[in-house]
Amino acid sequence: MGAHADLRRRLPSVEQLLREPALRALEERFGRGPLLRHVRGLLDEARATASAGDAAGVDEALADVPGALLRRMERTETPSLVHVVNATGVVIHTNLGRAPLPPEAAARVAEVAACYTNLELDLVSGQRGDRESHAESRLRRILAAEATVVVNNNAAAVYLAVNTLSPPARVIVSRGGAILGYTLANDVSAWDIERDNPLYLPQSKVYNGCFAFGPVIVTPDEIQDPYALVLRCRVTRGGREVFAGEASTEQLKRRFEEIVFWLLRSNDIRTGTVLSTGTGIIQPLGSGLEVGDVVTLSCPELGELSNPVALV
Repeated sequence: MGAHADLRRRLPSVEQLLREPALRALEERFGRGPLLRHVRGLLDEARATASAGDAAGVDEALADVPGALLRRMERTETPSLVHVVNATGVVIHTNLGRAPLPPEAAARVAEVAACYTNLELDLVSGQRGDRESHAESRLRRILAAEATVVVNNNAAAVYLAVNTLSPPARVIVSRGGAILGYTLANDVSAWDIERDNPLYLPQSKVYNGCFAFGPVIVTPDEIQDPYALVLRCRVTRGGREVFAGEASTEQLKRRFEEIVFWLLRSNDIRTGTVLSTGTGIIQPLGSGLEVGDVVTLSCPELGELSNPVALV
C-alpha cells in the first residue's frame, strides 16, 4: 500500500498542470473547458495506473503530458465523417452515405442550412404550412402524378393509418394528407375493462397486441373503387368457425378524404402514427374471443390478415 501511495504522490494536480506554458497554449487553441476535461481524464488514468503499482506506466504517463493532451484533443476535434472511395460497384450505398449530391445541390443545402427558412410557413397566408409542399409541386410536374410524397430510405415508415368509421379497413395517408394506399386492420377491445366503466375505454383498447394491420399496403391506382370493398371476418376455435361477419366500405358515414381532413385540421401528425376511429364488424355480446382463437380478415383487393388470440 505504501509503494502505491508513493506513486500517486508523484502525480501533479490539475492546477499545477494548467500553469504550464504548453497547456496554456492548448487552452488558447481549444478552450478551457475541453482542456480541463482531458486533463482530468489523463490524471484519472494515471491514478489508476499508480494504484496498480505500475511505476513504468506512471513514468510513461508523465513523460509528455502536453503531447498526450494535444493528441487527445485533436482526435476529439477531428470530424468523424471523412471522404472515402466507393469501390463497391453500388452507386446508392447506404453505408457510404447514399449518393453524393451534385455541387449545385450541395451549395444550396449549405445556403439554406445557414439561415431560417419558410420550411413550414405559408408566405401567402402567414399560417403554418406543409414542409412537403416544397418538393411536391416539382415532383408532380416531373412525374406527371396527381400526388407525391418524399420519404427516406425507410419508405414504409412514412404513413398514417386511419380506421374508417365503419368496416375494419385502413387508409394510408402521408403527413400532408395525400392518400397513399389501403390495408386491412384488426383492433381488439377488452370488453371486461370497457364494460366495467365507460371511462375505461382508452385502457380497453391500448395494450400490447391490441392492433394489427396488413398484410400489404395497396396503392390507390390498384383499387378501382375504395367505396366498394367487401370485408369479411372469421373467428375459428380449434379449427371450427364460431363467428363470421361481413361489411362493405359503402357503409362509410364519411369519405376517406373527410376523415383525413378533420384529423389534420388540429393535430400535429407524427410519422408512423396509427389512428383507429371505429369498427365495422363486431362479435355479438356473450361471444368474446378466447385464447387460441384465430381472427382472419379478408378482402379480395387487400389480401388476408390472420391473427391468433393470446393472453396479455
